[in-house]
This record gives sequence, structure tokens and C-alpha cells, in this order.
Amino acid sequence: ANLRANEADAHRQVLNRIDSEERQLEDRWQALVNLKERLATASTGYATRLQELRTRLEERERILTDLQVKSEEVQSHFDKRKAEHPKELQSLVDQKQAALAEAANLREQANTIREQLKKYQDQ
Repeated sequence: ANLRANEADAHRQVLNRIDSEERQLEDRWQALVNLKERLATASTGYATRLQELRTRLEERERILTDLQVKSEEVQSHFDKRKAEHPKELQSLVDQKQAALAEAANLREQANTIREQLKKYQDQ
């Protein structure tokens, strides 16, 4: 009877340990399930954020490219104007000289006409 009591007690202890181990395994399993869910949520969040950052980067790269093109256009225009400036200046000088020559010619013609007019008036 004593032997059976010891065996029954040992059997109960083994069953209690098995129960305890099963609860611990279940707790660990639940912790892993929870961790997996948190990781999936975090992964989705990171993927969304990564896409937002990529979109933002693409937009900034597009703006940078536009600015580089505009900068090159402005520089090209500046270089062209810089090269043309002496030509424009010479053209203005030439126009001024032509205008002065024409004014002198017109003055001379006006003087000639005045002289002729005076001759006709004196006659």
C-alpha cells in the first residue's frame, strides 16, 4: 500500500510537472505569436515609411534635376549675354554714330535750304 501511495504520489508529481511544462510552452508559444504579430505590424509600418521616403526622395531628385537644368539654362544665357554684350555695345555705338552723322547731314541740308530760301526771299 505504501509502495502504491509512493507511485501514485510520483505519478501525480510527474503529471504536475507535465502540466507546468505544457503551461510554460503555451505561454512561450503565445509570446511568440504576439511577437510575430508585433513584427508584422512593425514591418508593415516600416514598408509604408520606406515607400513614403522613396516617394519623397524621387520628388526631391526631380526638383534637383529641374533646378540643375534651370541653372544650366541661366548660366548659358548669362554666358551668351556676356559674349553678346560687347556686340550690343558696339551696335549701340554704331547706331549713335549713324544718328549723329544723319543729324549732321540733316543740319547741313537744313542750312542749305535756309540759304536757298533766303536767296529766293531776297530776289
